[in-house]
Amino acid sequence: MANFCKLDENNKVIEIIYIDNESIQDSFGQEDEQMGIELCAEIAGQGKWVQTSFNSCDGLRIDPETRLRNNKSPAFRARYGEIGMYYYPEKDVFSTEKPNDWFELDRRGQWVCPHHLDEETGRQLTEEEKRIKRCLTYYQIHLVEPYFEDDKRAEWCLAKEFLATDMVTATHGSHPLSHLWLYETGEWERVVVGPQESWVKNFTVELDLSPAAWITRADLNPNYPGIYDICWQMINTHPQGNAHTVHELFRLIIEWAYTYTEFGNQEPSAEIAHKILRIAQMPEGVREELLSEVPEQVIGLYLAGLDPYKTFNEYETNEAPPLFAQWSDVLYQNYHWKDPNEPLNVSMSDILESYPM
Repeated sequence: MANFCKLDENNKVIEIIYIDNESIQDSFGQEDEQMGIELCAEIAGQGKWVQTSFNSCDGLRIDPETRLRNNKSPAFRARYGEIGMYYYPEKDVFSTEKPNDWFELDRRGQWVCPHHLDEETGRQLTEEEKRIKRCLTYYQIHLVEPYFEDDKRAEWCLAKEFLATDMVTATHGSHPLSHLWLYETGEWERVVVGPQESWVKNFTVELDLSPAAWITRADLNPNYPGIYDICWQMINTHPQGNAHTVHELFRLIIEWAYTYTEFGNQEPSAEIAHKILRIAQMPEGVREELLSEVPEQVIGLYLAGLDPYKTFNEYETNEAPPLFAQWSDVLYQNYHWKDPNEPLNVSMSDILESYPM
């Protein structure tokens, strides 16, 4: 069935009707939205009609039979336009009501506050305030294999208490992403329960690059006592596996992979980075853009003869370079976090041995 939303004068969805797909197909057998709009007017009266898809969610396509996410085709208008939601023609997506004038829609049809503005007031942040706000976001590389206390990866992997127990759990986690595996207790524990009760405000798997690694995003709670001390400890204790932005993280991945291919570095972090690039197949133009626009990360600083622990915080960027931003949307489409019943994204035995360099 084809779904069509009726909008009021503010583009709010006030009615949804369902039409047989064949009734709105053109002579080539393709669905024609305008035909559907005209048919809706005949059936339910004149008004503003827009087609929506029950098979779209958070910027991803949903299989109509299994209801699992897939990467066969892009989502249609980001999300399904339920009654009470709004259609935003400038972005051609459905989403919830805009929370504030200064919020923007992201690729998933969700509202986000630009990094340079205050979420509560929309005012322009000072450079110091931007730096502090930036500290509260972490993109991290997580292993997806079991962690053991004497494992050599303990020296580089970010946070052992947040590692999943095994690859199957990691890539097909049957627990919500607001639950993290706590190594000390050996149990799944809810760590995101409220703004004052945890230092982790939000935790998501941004990219499922199994069986090589997860790339996750953690947004930390600014109201948690001592949060900035935690931030400082995290970035300085494990700078080799995390960054404040995803483009800085991929710059770091490039640096690690370079030590693997050019210097024969067999450290786990170098090997994992090499595997990530084998899976991701970053285009050469995107790679060159990152190398030229995103400052060196901790490994690059070390290779350049600088002390990464003294110079690391001086090298910061906020906006993703344009080519990388486009490419990261493709990555999200192809390597999103998966449902427990979905197959693995990729098998290492099936991917290319090399990548653009």
